[in-house]
Amino acid sequence: MKHSEQINELVAALAKAKSEFLPIEKNRTGKVQTEKASFSYDYADLSDVLGATTPALSKNGLALSHDATVTREPVLAVFVTARLEHSSGQWKESSPLEIPCDGRMGAAQLIGSADTYGRRYTTCSILGVVAESDDDGTIAAGQQAETVKKDRAPLPPCPKCGNTDAVIVGKPEFCGWFVCYAKKGGCVEKWQA
Repeated sequence: MKHSEQINELVAALAKAKSEFLPIEKNRTGKVQTEKASFSYDYADLSDVLGATTPALSKNGLALSHDATVTREPVLAVFVTARLEHSSGQWKESSPLEIPCDGRMGAAQLIGSADTYGRRYTTCSILGVVAESDDDGTIAAGQQAETVKKDRAPLPPCPKCGNTDAVIVGKPEFCGWFVCYAKKGGCVEKWQA
């Protein structure tokens, strides 16, 4: 892990923020089918992790950002780094997390899956929070996987495409906008409740 020369103010602010983090619920279930076995796991997605931590980070002068780099040699892979910065200018940065993308999906889908996976893990790592069971990056590794939302209150249909399965709701601290990710490539309609 890299960091600025001094990190005393950042560490103090992070300690305070951690005491204000909301619980991170594992409200999604992934199902994996391989040639030899099948299993399921519960996890919190990236928006759940960020929704539980971002307000406390902001309140304490902290900002989290990510960087993703894609390589194609020797295999297609995504390297994700998380950086935590304090208003004092102090910072710390995670080591790059490498996620090989050797699955059967298209390159863009593999990179997107690996990037989200990496952001979720580096976020939890740099903030020192535990949010999920490890799924070993099954989609990025080319194994069949299915994620299923656990029971939640029904969401409204997308006003653009009518889909309800691909609708997510933002956390109240992010204005609670609804977003639809239906259709290949995404519908990406946004609307308020």
